[in-house]
Amino acid sequence: MILARVLTLIVILSVGGVGEYMVRLERQNAEREQHSQVISEVGQLRAALESELNATLFLTQGMIAYVTTRSTLEPEVIEPMLKTLYEYGRHVRNIGLAPGNRLTYIYPLAGNEKALGLYYPDIKEQWPAVERAIRERKPRLAGPTQLKQGGVGLIYRIPVFLGAQGDYWGLLSMVIDVESLYARVGVAPNVRGLELALRGRDGTGSEGETFLGDDSLFDTDAVIAEVITPGGTWKLAARPAHGRGHGSYFGWLRVGFWLVGILLGGALHQVLLFAVRREQLSEQLRERTIELEQSHAMLIAEVDERKRLEEELRHFAFYDALTRLPNRRLFLDRLHQAQLASARQRSHVAVMFLDLNNFKELNDNHGHDIGDQLLMDVARRLQSTVRESDTVARLGGDEFIVMLEGLGPEAEKARNYAAALADDIRNVLGQEYVLGDIRHQCSASIGVKLFLGTNEDPDQILKDADMEMYRAKQRSGRVAWG
Repeated sequence: MILARVLTLIVILSVGGVGEYMVRLERQNAEREQHSQVISEVGQLRAALESELNATLFLTQGMIAYVTTRSTLEPEVIEPMLKTLYEYGRHVRNIGLAPGNRLTYIYPLAGNEKALGLYYPDIKEQWPAVERAIRERKPRLAGPTQLKQGGVGLIYRIPVFLGAQGDYWGLLSMVIDVESLYARVGVAPNVRGLELALRGRDGTGSEGETFLGDDSLFDTDAVIAEVITPGGTWKLAARPAHGRGHGSYFGWLRVGFWLVGILLGGALHQVLLFAVRREQLSEQLRERTIELEQSHAMLIAEVDERKRLEEELRHFAFYDALTRLPNRRLFLDRLHQAQLASARQRSHVAVMFLDLNNFKELNDNHGHDIGDQLLMDVARRLQSTVRESDTVARLGGDEFIVMLEGLGPEAEKARNYAAALADDIRNVLGQEYVLGDIRHQCSASIGVKLFLGTNEDPDQILKDADMEMYRAKQRSGRVAWG
């Protein structure tokens, strides 16, 4: 009887131990799956936040180009331009110009009267960030900060330098409504079953102050991602709201194994008393072994899934999540490669900057889901119009880029080909869009930059094409060349 009791206890402890091991494996597997999901969610949120910021901030480039090419500023020209930029921006609270660091122009003026005429060096809480942007000669995104006119905003400041000597002229500033930005991207302290936190006020990254969510989240096993902002970075932290591997399933699994252990122990006790049941108990143990092997095979298969998810994340880093077109990062790389090939082969390259007209009206009247459908249709139309060797990319918002390579050494032929294709694109994009029950007309303004073997910075080429697009828009949608 002592031997029977000892063997029974061994069986109970062994099966219970196997159960504990299985619970640990299952919990680890659940944590891996959950971690992969969090990584995917964080990647999407980061991409959406960067894309939304870039789409809003990029509106300032046309204004900068105008200022740097003018010796004087006429209010009758500046004020309509500020109004246009304000209306195109989704989250813009106000836009201002500060020649000599004094805020001289601001739109809208209503609600911002107190800010007009402010001299930045006199504003102690803002001057360090302004002075740093001027010193580094780079745009910077400050905040989030409490605004004097109420609410919380991000302040995007661009120092403007004129002439070959790069003399400092003043600032262009844009105030972005943080709550509107968060709502558009889907960022909140608790969203989609995740706890979120953002750190790096004024673009100071991991060393900065936490301005969204719980600061202690950065001291946990949360997934951390870097959000690129002008002149700095933010850190985005996310973890499941109920912790990793949360659930009652594991408790029930543990209880189940211990119950199985007790039952098998009792069965073994009976086997020792009744030899006829010995073979039955052996068969049960063999079946449990097969189940363990099957479970192991299943574990090898969540690993394969994790690898697939990692590949998707790498894809999202270089492609637009909505249209599946190359994003700004991938396009700039291709543009650099096209510059090198153009220099080697002495063959022209054309960069077309496209902006949709009437897109904001569609979004405002029918919602972003309908707007997203139109953007996907635009992407399909563009890809079907150009050659397979050409590049179609989306920069963000309603802005697209088409790059034509291998146009030959003769500038006139290259220009004629690009002009014909630009007309084809405008005709294709100008055809009616059927978006569910909605029919919409949407034209496009196109700015073209044609070059041969240039060593210009790719960003500058993009800015030149963008400036030509704004000229085209001012000419009621015709194509403009640079």
